[in-house]
Amino acid sequence: MPTAKPTASSLVRQQVRGLLDRSAAFHALAPDARRAIARDMLAVARALVDPGGLLSQEFRRPLLAGVVTRPATSGAEPGGIRMTGAAMDGLVAAVDFPAFVANLIDSVFGAIVNASIQQMQAYGDLLAAVSKSLDQFVDDSSDQSARDSLAKEFPDLFCWAGSSTPRLRLHAPAGAPGLPGLAATLGLREPMSDPAKPGELKRVVAAARRRVARNRQQVLATMVLMGINRIVVTDGTIPAKAPRGAGKRQ
Repeated sequence: MPTAKPTASSLVRQQVRGLLDRSAAFHALAPDARRAIARDMLAVARALVDPGGLLSQEFRRPLLAGVVTRPATSGAEPGGIRMTGAAMDGLVAAVDFPAFVANLIDSVFGAIVNASIQQMQAYGDLLAAVSKSLDQFVDDSSDQSARDSLAKEFPDLFCWAGSSTPRLRLHAPAGAPGLPGLAATLGLREPMSDPAKPGELKRVVAAARRRVARNRQQVLATMVLMGINRIVVTDGTIPAKAPRGAGKRQ
């Protein structure tokens, strides 16, 4: 009997637990603080790794170009990741979904492993603030949001049809000049040769949703990394300029 594949949620939980277990500063916190950090980190990591379940779908049935077909890039760096579209795509390179989850979580959250207690407490405050704002991402990847964005961005290709219940219609003929631009914007793996082909509108809407999910990943990871990049000064002073004579040869 084949072994069931782990879910995105279980993979995230496993990686988050591993990171926190390796952090001495985390274990030095009070039990309530540890529970709060673990809870908020799970919420943020789940929203980052697989927003709306769309990224795991992309691995199972890829629609977007450059996601699971090209070799890994140098987007991931020790202690962080350059948050660009290319870097995010690089993390979704030619690997399986578990490896993607591990790489992404380690790149975004790995900086906390060797943090001090003070930094860990500040990190907990950051996670709590970010997790409270996750609701604003929930509805952004719905089919309706994707259809609305397509109609607004490509009015020459899409229109609303029907009076009582308007439905999005892809009305461009085969070979329409706007089709290559649509495919390029959405990052479709396969070009659009005939918009009248059965299932073509469904494919475009699905690609638009997954593209939104990848953009949400980038925004959320940037939010977390910007909060991590801080210095906690517990004692002493930081001089505005070097002391007199500093840097001179003796």
